[in-house]
Amino acid sequence: MLEEIEAYANKGDSKNIPSERATILIRCLCRMWSSFEVEEKGFFTVPFAWRLLFCVDPLLEAVDTAERFSFLRGIFEDKTVNPPILALLLQDFETQHGRYTDKGPNEDKQAISLGELLELEPVFKSRCIDAIDSGTALSQYGGLNFLWMLSQLDEELVKHIKETLVTDDISLAKVISYCTSRGKTAVRLVVETRQVNKETLSEFINVEEAYSRIDAFVTTREFLLLPKETQKDVVAFLIAMANNKKSRPTDGLVAEETIQEELQRKVNAIQRIEV
Repeated sequence: MLEEIEAYANKGDSKNIPSERATILIRCLCRMWSSFEVEEKGFFTVPFAWRLLFCVDPLLEAVDTAERFSFLRGIFEDKTVNPPILALLLQDFETQHGRYTDKGPNEDKQAISLGELLELEPVFKSRCIDAIDSGTALSQYGGLNFLWMLSQLDEELVKHIKETLVTDDISLAKVISYCTSRGKTAVRLVVETRQVNKETLSEFINVEEAYSRIDAFVTTREFLLLPKETQKDVVAFLIAMANNKKSRPTDGLVAEETIQEELQRKVNAIQRIEV
């Protein structure tokens, strides 16, 4: 579907697309994006998040310039569009103006003016604060993926958020998941891996304290209530930490197959205790 939309938006001159139709497509994509669950396969797979911009950027060119900013402001104020999606859009607009990037401005690709961009920033900041205060940022997988963009606008605010976010173990598990990246390592075979960025995690909590807390947490029923992907991220963190303690450094990379096996062992152990 996304490939069809992207092809439609880029077919010939995107300005031939009716403005109203372009806004409907953009609004639907932004509202639904967080619900898409995609397993990124292939060693050179394009990050799924980029596909949103591949569709939105050309579609925006079809939106009447006189209406474009008011439409985008409506997207940023729309409570059904999650802050991580807004962060993707905002970073795209910032990059077009050469902000928070090593690249210079690209005047041919600027969807909105600098003044309009500066008006969107406080709206984005407010939405992020609401997501933290309401707990929705921790209730969804990837719900914290706005922190980098927010830190560019208000570093002190993000520092405060990080210092107060891990008061309970479920929140800590979500933060570990936020700090976890997925990738693939090619040796003889291409192996799917996960890696927790300990430096990023240390901005939230002492890594050793996190290990101690999570090691106990994964033996409880609460652990099973987490989304499956968050469970895997947590187990990857525990395996990487255990390997380091055994003087078996692996650069923190843990194979997906190893994670799945260890996760199943922990789930079985919890279920045996309940029986």
